[in-house]
Amino acid sequence: MADLPLDRYIVDVLMPDLVGHDRSASGFLVYLYLWRHSHGRGRATIEASYQTIANDIGLSKTAVQTSIARLKRRRLVSSDRRHATATPVYRILRPWLDKPSAVQSSFLTSSRRGRGRRPHADCPDGRA
Repeated sequence: MADLPLDRYIVDVLMPDLVGHDRSASGFLVYLYLWRHSHGRGRATIEASYQTIANDIGLSKTAVQTSIARLKRRRLVSSDRRHATATPVYRILRPWLDKPSAVQSSFLTSSRRGRGRRPHADCPDGRA
């Protein structure tokens, strides 16, 4: 079995944000699934239906739909369709690579304040 390389940010920051703060363990599982089937295979995108993702992970189709909507809102995933009824093609986004200083800055600022939660660096409204 081959190893699956992951950015440290996924486990160190994204997991606590999605699972702990957003209370969306399913969102984290969907992100990992999409990561595995795209970046984990050396591809930029993955084409998969909600039902396929749900069956492969063991979640309901509704949980996958909700999770993908949350990941899109957080700008962690984008999707495109060739036409209205086509299977979506997902692209995993890694905003922490685009703006590493912003992520590090928000982490350091919140750490100095001694608060338990960091603001979402990826979230456009800066929710804490």
